[in-house]
Amino acid sequence: VEGPFGILWYGDPGPRKRIDRHSRGPVPLVVDGVALMTGYDLVMAYDIYNGRKLWERWMPGATREDLPTGTSNLAADSNYFYVVRDNTTCLQLDRMTGETRQEFKAPRISEHQYWGWIAVEDGMLLGSLPDHDERRRRASNQVAHGLFAINAETGETAWTYKGTGIEQDGIAVSEGRVYFVDRNLTDAETKLAIETPATGTSAVTR
Repeated sequence: VEGPFGILWYGDPGPRKRIDRHSRGPVPLVVDGVALMTGYDLVMAYDIYNGRKLWERWMPGATREDLPTGTSNLAADSNYFYVVRDNTTCLQLDRMTGETRQEFKAPRISEHQYWGWIAVEDGMLLGSLPDHDERRRRASNQVAHGLFAINAETGETAWTYKGTGIEQDGIAVSEGRVYFVDRNLTDAETKLAIETPATGTSAVTR
């Protein structure tokens, strides 16, 4: 990449339609030249090369704030834009039209069926199961007790994992694997982790 660089366009959506920066909303996603983003109860798509609005859709419950304390509720690939609404339901939207193709619910492995962290990789829709925040009576921003994967075409649950104290902003996906920190260690695993010298590799694996 070489200079000189310049502005191709400016204009919509502008700051008025976006979540206020002090509220720390999710950053826009860009896939194949399309910018996908949220505002307050609003989802939008723009052409990044000329600024043309492709579509805009009113969606109550799509607003998520307080990142990076929490995690984004957005994911996208070449076909679909995924938005978690009300911390309970994931909508699969056509990336170019904004129309709903499917809706997904998190697997029920506990009393509260929340959906926190989200990612999509090779046709698999991944998510976390946040703890219930008793004080605020809502899904926890930070900690989850499980992970899961759903086939994005069939809607079938591929697998679930039940853990304890999984930090949602520390989950990563790469080459078919999900990486995360789970506080749910046995006494033997805890002892091994403490006694093993730091070498740059994990002493406890699963």
